[in-house]
Amino acid sequence: FKTRSTTSLIYALVWIAGIFISPWLFLLTLSIAYFICSSEFHRLAKSDLPITYTVIGWFAIAFVVGDQLQTQHNLPFIPEILCIIMLVGGIGHLFFPSHMEKTWPLKNFYHYSAIGLMAFALVPFPNGFASFTPSTAFVLLALIWANDSFAYLAGRRWGKRPLSLKLSPKKTIEGTIGGAMGSIATSLLTVLIFDDLSFSKAITAAIIVSIFGPMGDLFESKIKREAGVKDSGNWLPGHGGLLDRLDSLLWVAPAYYLAVRYFFT
Repeated sequence: FKTRSTTSLIYALVWIAGIFISPWLFLLTLSIAYFICSSEFHRLAKSDLPITYTVIGWFAIAFVVGDQLQTQHNLPFIPEILCIIMLVGGIGHLFFPSHMEKTWPLKNFYHYSAIGLMAFALVPFPNGFASFTPSTAFVLLALIWANDSFAYLAGRRWGKRPLSLKLSPKKTIEGTIGGAMGSIATSLLTVLIFDDLSFSKAITAAIIVSIFGPMGDLFESKIKREAGVKDSGNWLPGHGGLLDRLDSLLWVAPAYYLAVRYFFT
């Protein structure tokens, strides 16, 4: 418990520092996270793609993000298209696994972490680099952490019905509902704390976290189950790998980015 708690505190402080100190540090933090998550996913999926694909993927995503941070975009709609492809493919693997494995094997889903982190990189920049709003990125993480914590507590107290007996038998429907309620309550609190966060955006983020957070968790469980491992790595003592901690964010960020783009701008 001590190791797990210490790791959680350091992990949270790293993200808070990366988000609030400067936009450049935020982007650097995401770049480091990308390389770690990419290496973990390649190992889990038993992908034979060389490391050069990871580097090329970083440059491609950096190019897209850099374009979106300009006042005028040369690549309009590219982030939206990538987010949709990632979410549709992931949902297909969760709900139609037999069909998806024939047409789009899981090991070919190597862009999964890249697109999720790309979307998260764009969330606090609503109108270019100068519009950096760190509170937006922090609130998204805070809601995910709240969802995970309340889901764990509610699941231990009232959990009886498994959310997905095959993929993650310990996760329950009752825990998922508790996590959703925790996210909504936390979103209301963040509106009081951050003046630049609107009520509608906070509630939208809470709803998206409640829906897509558990999906990301189940998708990660599916990858690990097929790989026959408990954790994606050992970067975080007591927690496993970085993918184990970012599994929800990699789904929540693309969904939230799409929602903000089409409903709030």
